[in-house]
Amino acid sequence: MAAYINHGRTSLATRNSGRKAELSPRVSPILNTIVSKNHRTTAAKVKEELSIHLEEFVSTKTVRQELPKYNIHSRDAIANSLITKNNAKRRKRWSDDYKTRTSDDWKYITWSDESSFMLLPTSGRVCVCRTPKEVYNPECLVPTVKYGGRSVTILAAIFWYSAGPVITLHSRITVSDYVDIQGSHVHPMVQMLFPDNNSVFQGDISPIHTARSPHVVS
Repeated sequence: MAAYINHGRTSLATRNSGRKAELSPRVSPILNTIVSKNHRTTAAKVKEELSIHLEEFVSTKTVRQELPKYNIHSRDAIANSLITKNNAKRRKRWSDDYKTRTSDDWKYITWSDESSFMLLPTSGRVCVCRTPKEVYNPECLVPTVKYGGRSVTILAAIFWYSAGPVITLHSRITVSDYVDIQGSHVHPMVQMLFPDNNSVFQGDISPIHTARSPHVVS
């Protein structure tokens, strides 16, 4: 009533002088910089840092509304195998060494590896702020390691012309287990498919693949 009597309206003129409902286009590079520094940040933290850069108050609600306009969204992080910098360099070196091989060269390769499947989850969801192009950015992934928690391990081999044996292991695989499985299941099939002994066995750099074992005579 006082506003109507004094100003001729039902709201004060200062009503629209509060927090901004949207951000100007010049904020886009600032938002990208803030999120790129820490993809696991939150809207509240982005708001705090953005307010410092703009020297004015910005609400968390405004940040949440504005981020999608700049193609930045909060998404569940994708779980991906943990790769150390050293392993990344070794994999790059391997690909450089073999990139000139032809399709006929690969027909004589025996590929073998094992994979662990979790029976019970070991962690909750992890959300990251990212653009669609950053889906596989290392900073936007959740690293996973083999044999964590309760799991079942599958060991298998594949060839150019055929799928190899699939072995189910209900306990943690050891170097001795690995050698025994290769000798009992994989090697007989390799001999059958490659009677001329011209096949090359290809594993990865997992510790059980590279460890020394008294079962193997060098």
